[in-house]
Amino acid sequence: MDTPRYLTLPEAARLMRCSKSKLRQMKDGPPRFRAPKSRVWLYPHEELIAWIESGRTVEPPQPKPAGRATSRTKHHNPLYELEK
Repeated sequence: MDTPRYLTLPEAARLMRCSKSKLRQMKDGPPRFRAPKSRVWLYPHEELIAWIESGRTVEPPQPKPAGRATSRTKHHNPLYELEK
């Protein structure tokens, strides 16, 4: 009988073509678990492939809104005055 193959976080991120931090932050992401008393996330390979094939993907990062910052930075030189 074959034992299930598990991927670590870097291996799963490489398979999904996304960053490790993005994969770690996903709330409704692929199936994963931690072994008792372990800090390592493990991803079952077959379930991960099935999750990818079901059409669920990593969402691309949202672009930041363009425009001016709402707060103004104070200049360190006291002789420099900001226009109001």
